[in-house]
Amino acid sequence: RTAGRSAGGSSPCHYRDGLMKHMEHFEHDPEADAVYIHLSDRPYAFGVDLDPDRRVDYDAESQPIGVELLNVSAGVNVRDLPQAAVIEQLLRQHNIRIIQSAA
Repeated sequence: RTAGRSAGGSSPCHYRDGLMKHMEHFEHDPEADAVYIHLSDRPYAFGVDLDPDRRVDYDAESQPIGVELLNVSAGVNVRDLPQAAVIEQLLRQHNIRIIQSAA
């Protein structure tokens, strides 16, 4: 996962908030221009690319466990993401532009 890696010794931003109880944490790697949002700590089984910049990871029961977003400096399309409204709010809190809203 790109967002989980850090280059040049910098560490990703881990975000925890009581409002986002169902989200484990948020990782932003500015050098990779990527974000990873953990939705669950269940083990990874497979991932589905929605497009070149968005991927959803799933567990063995096909429940979403994480979302990878690439090229976030250009803005993020949250439509069709699991928990899209919550992800949109979280991205806005981190000043990441939304180009396609959940609504």
